[in-house]
Amino acid sequence: MKNKFLLLLFLGITFLCSCSNDDDKPLIPPADINTTFGNGESVLKMTYSGVELQGKQVTFNTQDNKTATLTLKDIIPGKTEMTISNIQLIEENEMYTFEGSTSISRSIESQGNISYSGSVKKGELTLNLNVSFTDHANLVKTYTLTDYVKDKLTYQWNGKSNTIASCVAGALHVDWVAQDENNEYGVAYGKSYRAIGSIILPQILQSVTFNADGNILASYYTGANEITFKPLWFAIVPTAEQVKALIPSTDWTNSPQNLAFWFMKDEKVYVKLNIANIITQAMADNQTSTLSESSFDLSSIINTILQADAATIKTIIKQFANIDISSISDESINTLLKWVNTGFPLNIKQEENHTCLYLDKEALEPLLKPSDPSDPTSADIIKIWDILTTAGIMPSQYAQAKLLIQYLPQYWSITESIGIGLDLK
Repeated sequence: MKNKFLLLLFLGITFLCSCSNDDDKPLIPPADINTTFGNGESVLKMTYSGVELQGKQVTFNTQDNKTATLTLKDIIPGKTEMTISNIQLIEENEMYTFEGSTSISRSIESQGNISYSGSVKKGELTLNLNVSFTDHANLVKTYTLTDYVKDKLTYQWNGKSNTIASCVAGALHVDWVAQDENNEYGVAYGKSYRAIGSIILPQILQSVTFNADGNILASYYTGANEITFKPLWFAIVPTAEQVKALIPSTDWTNSPQNLAFWFMKDEKVYVKLNIANIITQAMADNQTSTLSESSFDLSSIINTILQADAATIKTIIKQFANIDISSISDESINTLLKWVNTGFPLNIKQEENHTCLYLDKEALEPLLKPSDPSDPTSADIIKIWDILTTAGIMPSQYAQAKLLIQYLPQYWSITESIGIGLDLK
């Protein structure tokens, strides 16, 4: 009897231990889900503010199948990489689900909150993000373009005061200080830039919206009418009524989400383009592909190109587009690549219900400074203009604008400051 009791006790303990081992066995081995999704065969299904976000990568890691860590790569505006830790995992139908929230607190300029939800299984991560930044810059709102205003403008020329009728306000912000003892070149030629830009921009752009989640949305013209441009406007600017008559009354549309983002850093507004999403969306709009069919492979190719050096970029463009950009300096190409990869560094000036966002002298110098001080056409901006014109990318009616653009590098050596961008209200 005693022996039977011991046998039953042994069998009971064995049974309990085996049950306990089964319970502790993870639903999915960590090795099956600890990977970077959106890379290779590991699929990432992701939304940002409820809209699909393509071409991104997220690393998932768990050690105990109870908590996990997500590493977001170039997803949160202003953060090359962000880690969300201590994510609670719930077993559910052959996968793990999760949801929660965390804060963004790198600096006072990039504070905010992230709420997340999703699921993970072998080969696939689903992730939904909703982000809200604290609006320290008072930037979150919808803006329209500043109205075109024609009025008298006074500046020094040949040592004398010169007053002419000109565009004194409009959609294009131009603040250029370049002068010697007798001439205010920045004011004299800057007026023409401001006029041309303030006539053309309202024909293609209606409004710009900065959202709290970092998205930038735009209302833009999609009609068939061509942009009206007249070289005569360099010398004789039209009236406000004439400019207003050029603005389309219909065929305006809103841009999709997740094509462009903004964030604050070092007191500047950075505008970051999602090139993969932009090109994919354009292809989908042209019915050459669907968003889901082409985005991953295309994103991989684009991201590879954007990480290349200047020499490689020149080779790629020559090989695939048959456009020779070898004359463009490596410095200018690297500057453009940096803007695409990390964002356009825009200064912000807010006053009297106006918000101006613009590139300054430091940002523009690689493009506008002539390699030969005696030859304004040696500046990369002129070379780029010529390349775009020759390749047929630049509309032929804009070719004459090269004569005006040359003034920027011509007087670069005496340029004290410059700002070129948008004037919004």
